[in-house]
Amino acid sequence: MPKIAIDHAKALEILEQAVKESKVPGFQPSSSLKDSITQIIDGSHLTYKYVLATALLAKAVEPNSNPLVLQAGAEVPGAYDARSLCHKVIVPHESRLLANGLGGSNEPFLNKPARFKLLSLDNAVRAGSDKRTLITLHKALSGLNSGHQARLALRDLAYSARKHKAAQTAVLKDAVSHAVGGRLAVIEFLSRLVSSSVHGETSALASAVLFWILGKSRNQEWVIQVHPVNESGTSSKEVSDIDVYCGEKLIYTAEVKDKQFKRHDVEHAVDKVAEAGHDVLYFIRGPQGLLADVSEDSLIGVAAKKKVELLMLDITSMIVDVVSFAPKSLTLKDVAEQIRKYADQARVKAETLKQIGLALA
Repeated sequence: MPKIAIDHAKALEILEQAVKESKVPGFQPSSSLKDSITQIIDGSHLTYKYVLATALLAKAVEPNSNPLVLQAGAEVPGAYDARSLCHKVIVPHESRLLANGLGGSNEPFLNKPARFKLLSLDNAVRAGSDKRTLITLHKALSGLNSGHQARLALRDLAYSARKHKAAQTAVLKDAVSHAVGGRLAVIEFLSRLVSSSVHGETSALASAVLFWILGKSRNQEWVIQVHPVNESGTSSKEVSDIDVYCGEKLIYTAEVKDKQFKRHDVEHAVDKVAEAGHDVLYFIRGPQGLLADVSEDSLIGVAAKKKVELLMLDITSMIVDVVSFAPKSLTLKDVAEQIRKYADQARVKAETLKQIGLALA
């Protein structure tokens, strides 16, 4: 069955035009899909936001494309390469055009919900809000019948994505601006932050800010890179979840796990450190982190044979230890602002931004 080829250059032009039109003063969403778009964009399911945007853009470019297609191999009329359209047009321009309002993911179509050939109500998805989002998305895309309708909906999506991101940013900025207290308040904040894992993102943010505090304690300005959780390896310079540099030199690298993990997870992290020519790995466990199938001592021994010193650390203890010996000048507001910066850098989920706000409340 022949596939439809989507012109990526034309797709970018259409997306840019939709964004331009959505920025006209007084613009309000008016397409037949406006309510569904708002519900999906304001929801917590990252992948479905990209599925929605990709389907609308494909239909706007090629009216005969099937908006329910997720993979080029789908054996249905109107099949097209949705992943390429998303990863080569939407992803590279999301920050510039949509303020990362879809979530700022590097490769959203590699996530499990987009690995099905077609969007279907039978696709595996978690019960509750995720299932409701799938139903809403499927109904919306099933009713997408023309290129004109898609272009109108694409304008609404651009408007909703920017509005969603602006609302998130405003709430978090307000919470940060009202943060008051010193070291004890910082300990309480970070402890509350990591009390909810949010796919491991909160422990990663807490770990990053602890390195920042450690640098401040030594009167050093370190460059701390926090990489998006579950997107390891997207940068050729990335070693672990958190890489800390002093100038051009890598001085610390840390892997963070806040769920059950196994031997191969640790050994893989050790191998990356060895390949990078570094000799120490900090493996930080979040409150939900649990080594399932082997002892820490055996892993430390394996790492030593690869000339890597493996240090297994607990985030809860680290919070108390690092903050307790921080300068008295350390304030909750400074720490909260730094967390906010790292959250942007790591492109964390909306749930994580919400957790930061709750921890500051």
